[in-house]
Amino acid sequence: MHMQFVMFDDCYMSNIEVAYEMRQATDYLIGCCSEIMAYGMPYRLIWKHLAQAKPNYQEVVNEFHRFYSNYTYPYGNIGITDCSKVDEVIGLMRTINAATSGAYAAPNWVDIQRLDGYQHTIFFDMGDYVNKLCNTPSTQHLALDMQTALNRLVPYKSCTPFIYTALREISNNTIQVNNYSGITISDPTVSAFENASTTKKATGWWKATH
Repeated sequence: MHMQFVMFDDCYMSNIEVAYEMRQATDYLIGCCSEIMAYGMPYRLIWKHLAQAKPNYQEVVNEFHRFYSNYTYPYGNIGITDCSKVDEVIGLMRTINAATSGAYAAPNWVDIQRLDGYQHTIFFDMGDYVNKLCNTPSTQHLALDMQTALNRLVPYKSCTPFIYTALREISNNTIQVNNYSGITISDPTVSAFENASTTKKATGWWKATH
């Protein structure tokens, strides 16, 4: 059954690897790029916008942002991915990887906007990663193309100025967010947690873009 939307009330689910796997199963994916507070999705506020013949995704994002901006712990982010735009991003990322050889990896990964609390980041902001990967005059146009594509891929998104992590692997429980595209990527990770640095290469996304 093809779904109108799939919403994950869980951590780290607004990522390109999930979008790749779900691109033919649903029209939209709703999720968070990082850890979601234990309260979860504010269903009381957002359900009326989802339970329509044509969901109002912008209002879902607006309600989510208002709720978490005024929550006891004012940390939260959300991204709503248009799965019909995933294939465009796949092709563009394949071109970018061929042009750059995926050169922006260790030790440079520390400069990319992190959206998790792991000591060695696993979930990076995708837009910021591509911008730093395409850091030569001959590839800057590819970064601009990807920014346009990501705006189409994740047309609805929001993030509070800081996000929260309970992992206790970094010095602070909060992370400042300066760059936010509404979706993460794990391509540059060097993390050994759950063998992320090697298992990333087994994902459908990696195989389709490298």
